[in-house]
Amino acid sequence: MTKQITPRAALRSRISMTRERLRRAISGELDPKEDLSVEERAEYRKVREEIKADTDMDLDPDYAPLLQALKDRLGARRVNELVFHPEKTLPGEVTYPLDNDEAALLLAELLKGQGEDIAAPAAWTLERMVEEGLLPQTPQVGGGSLPRNAYFARHIAAAAYRILFVPERPEVLKAEAAIAQHRLAPATATYLKVLPGTDPQLIMSAVKQTG
Repeated sequence: MTKQITPRAALRSRISMTRERLRRAISGELDPKEDLSVEERAEYRKVREEIKADTDMDLDPDYAPLLQALKDRLGARRVNELVFHPEKTLPGEVTYPLDNDEAALLLAELLKGQGEDIAAPAAWTLERMVEEGLLPQTPQVGGGSLPRNAYFARHIAAAAYRILFVPERPEVLKAEAAIAQHRLAPATATYLKVLPGTDPQLIMSAVKQTG
């Protein structure tokens, strides 16, 4: 059902700026017009677009139901503070984009107190979820041969929703035949719609089987 990110797609989404330089530009410490190269300004705009998409999550028809479900379960104030303002929780007032360790810490705080059977994904689990197409596609930040996935608010929300509301095993979520044959719960459909390469018509046909 979901599709793994191809190397070509990952290359298109790569941002060569260092994470530190990018964050200095976002915070205003660097003037994008004066302190960034032409290439860096283009990459900076790409990241600003990601942040804008985060801000408008509640207006996105795919993300809005997911976000509302999290607010109903965890509390609107908690979701707004942790998902949209990680600098208030993470050490060093770190903000988006996050690396996998920072994203894992934020998710652990967000899901705290939800029961012994609810565990936040580890940093390596988040990386695997991205590779398997079980999280929205992430841009990669950093030059050199080892750029790192960059996580934004939409990734935090999707990962938290997956843990709280979607019981299906990864192998089921990744198989079109399995999805078509299953009675797909509405909560699972909500999750699948924000993943890369999913088929909305197949999702909706599976949901209709629940009736």
